[in-house]
Amino acid sequence: VLDKLEHEWAPVYLDIMPYKKTGFHIMKMADESLQMLDDHQALIQSVAFSPYKGPFEDRIDQWDARLKTMQYVMEEWMQCQRSWMYLEPIFSSDDIVKQLPVESKKYYSMTRMWKRILKEGIANPQAIVALTVPRLLD
Repeated sequence: VLDKLEHEWAPVYLDIMPYKKTGFHIMKMADESLQMLDDHQALIQSVAFSPYKGPFEDRIDQWDARLKTMQYVMEEWMQCQRSWMYLEPIFSSDDIVKQLPVESKKYYSMTRMWKRILKEGIANPQAIVALTVPRLLD
């Protein structure tokens, strides 16, 4: 089962594409991959309760943590991305930037951080790698 997880996640990549003409990218994961993530979480939970798990317990725990991290990072990533996509047209207006300088500064600071994170995802879009970078949860 654990080797199956390794094998099935190896070819899964995030879809990262340019967003309009902003110089920014957006990321998504195929529905099939999201379903596989749910299925594998259920599978690893059933294996974790097996009376024969003894010699594999460390690998089971590693996969359990990895899958949970992927799920959490994906959810947070999508929420952040939705917020950014909502705010981008607002803060691209010079008038708004002048009227809301403090909020604009926060928005652009967050945008720089978000671009850095996406740049790492573009450099290595393999889902098992991109969604398990520990500092993403900071």
